[in-house]
Amino acid sequence: MRQWETESEHRRGQERRALNGAIWRDRIGQIGAIMFLVMVLSVVSLALWLDHPWIAGILGAGTISSVVGAFLYQRHSATTE
Repeated sequence: MRQWETESEHRRGQERRALNGAIWRDRIGQIGAIMFLVMVLSVVSLALWLDHPWIAGILGAGTISSVVGAFLYQRHSATTE
């Protein structure tokens, strides 16, 4: 009985560690995405300030569509599991 309790404790520890790792990985991904968005929006603002609306439009639309696509893909893959 004691061996079963020890093994259960170990398994719960492993699962807790895996969950914390997944949460950490997701946080790092979110921070990276926010930093990327801020950089692209800065470039879009600079392009608009320098009177290059086509470049700003392409960068802005491409960034927004890829972010929306990533969120929709993530939501779709989470609901199919």
